[in-house]
Amino acid sequence: MEHTEANSSKDSGYSSVYEEDSALVFIGTVILYTIGGGVSFLGIWSNIFSMIIFYKLGLKDSMSVEFFALSFTDLLVALVQFVSCTLYILGILYPDSSLDIWSLTTLAFGYTMLCFYFTSCWITTVISIERCLCVVYPFKVKLMFTRSRCTGLIL
Repeated sequence: MEHTEANSSKDSGYSSVYEEDSALVFIGTVILYTIGGGVSFLGIWSNIFSMIIFYKLGLKDSMSVEFFALSFTDLLVALVQFVSCTLYILGILYPDSSLDIWSLTTLAFGYTMLCFYFTSCWITTVISIERCLCVVYPFKVKLMFTRSRCTGLIL
């Protein structure tokens, strides 16, 4: 009899810990995706404004083209992140939906966002290399990094 009571108390202890963990994971996930959605919404607008400013200043040299492209890829990352967060929250609100929102969000938007993110990292690397070469070869950088060469590097 004692053995049964010990097992039942042990089982109930594990289930309460599991319920607490799942509640914490749920709360953390909701907070993460709502904050992530808000930050990505802010990123959408700030990148749109940056692109407008770079365009109005003119895409005359390599740096302006690179910063415009960086704003564009960051805009795409923020857009995909916002759509992903929105779909995830809709999946929580409508769990009985026939559409598997978690799979759609993870497979379609997750890899798309990573592709845009790595493109953004590549453009940041090109900008950093150009800035470093400005220090090392101050008079030759304009000849090495022309507008057409930087456009080719980015694409």
